[in-house]
Amino acid sequence: MDLPPVRPGLEFLEHAALVRRLLGPIFDYEQSQDGDLTRTLRTYLDSQRSWQKTAAALFAHRQTIIYRIRKIGELTGLDMGETSTVAQLWFALQIHEAMHQ
Repeated sequence: MDLPPVRPGLEFLEHAALVRRLLGPIFDYEQSQDGDLTRTLRTYLDSQRSWQKTAAALFAHRQTIIYRIRKIGELTGLDMGETSTVAQLWFALQIHEAMHQ
């Protein structure tokens, strides 16, 4: 079975759109406020969603991490307690990092 030809760059544009949809509100907030939400999110996901491990890794108070994770949920409109949300955000971060290497 032959697949239709894919235009060059189409996949990149689709990935960029996904990253923008999921992480865009976080990026926008960080530009307008003094926040470190992207780094917190990355560390939180790398720490198996442990607030305590994230706090230790970032040298921050546990309540600060809780606030930041809640802020991410508020900005994105996603429920940070849902596994599917966490998976989507993890995937978007992976794409974002791959696109900027």
